Amino acid sequence: MNRLLRLTAAALVGAALLTGCGGEQKPASTLTQDQRDTVLSKSEIPGGSAVGHAFDAAGKEASHAAELDSMVH
Repeated sequence: MNRLLRLTAAALVGAALLTGCGGEQKPASTLTQDQRDTVLSKSEIPGGSAVGHAFDAAGKEASHAAELDSMVH
């Protein structure tokens, strides 16, 4: 009986602790991925300019794909 009481108490404590885990958390950053990429591309860190070039290339490809899509439809 004593063992059952301890197991029940431990289960209740565990359940109470787990319900507190789902609380609201602030995001690590309020910037979007595009904004973070832009900041990186303009920074002086090594490889920052490569991020900018990749970002520009992705934008050009997206606009090209949209242009092709408009021709088909």
